[in-house]
Amino acid sequence: MPKEIPVPSNRTRVSPYPLRSTRTQKEPIEAQGPSQWEDVQCVICQEAPHNAILLRCFSSTNGCRAYMCDTSVRHSNCFKQYCKNNMNRVTKVMNCPYCRGEVYEAMKLHSGGRRALNAKSRSCAFENCNFSGTYSQLKNHLKADHPGFTRPLVDQWTRWTSEQTML
Repeated sequence: MPKEIPVPSNRTRVSPYPLRSTRTQKEPIEAQGPSQWEDVQCVICQEAPHNAILLRCFSSTNGCRAYMCDTSVRHSNCFKQYCKNNMNRVTKVMNCPYCRGEVYEAMKLHSGGRRALNAKSRSCAFENCNFSGTYSQLKNHLKADHPGFTRPLVDQWTRWTSEQTML
């Protein structure tokens, strides 16, 4: 029986199959430029999403894009609130807030998109506080100036009526 020639360790073996890591890797959402993130708003709090998450539903190929904040209790905490309130108890399925289709994936944005959205200026949610800054500045401000504060639950009806009275 002939001996097999060993492959030296400094040479790589060529395989007709792709590596496992490339097969399982999910495609990140690519940035098309800074103008792509100008009009993005969280579905719940209507601000630029902090640590944005994109809900991918079956209509996402047709342009349905539902972005939400994925933060702690100290901030808006929109994604966790939405999951808690809108998860179907029987089938454990979450519905898209726009098209009401089934959500099959909640995907974190790539680092470029997150950086662009977190760099947008936002104001402090505490009453009578005039602070405004980026997400990281707001995080530090809340820890320093309002240590026990947690953001109240968002009530869309109250927000809508207050906006109508301002007009």
